[in-house]
Amino acid sequence: MKPIRYSVAACLLMLLQACCGDVGSPQWCDKQAQTDKTLWTESEAQDYAQYCIFGDLARPK
Repeated sequence: MKPIRYSVAACLLMLLQACCGDVGSPQWCDKQAQTDKTLWTESEAQDYAQYCIFGDLARPK
């Protein structure tokens, strides 16, 4: 019974990860902007700064 539960949980996790955009995409930046900043991981905070904040400064307008 436990292996089935683990398999279902793993499938759900993969589905949820597939729904959010790639790191650095406009969809991902919007999702992160709506998320409580205290729930971010260190990696997410670094990615947000790199792609969503400083990334705009590097792109020509």
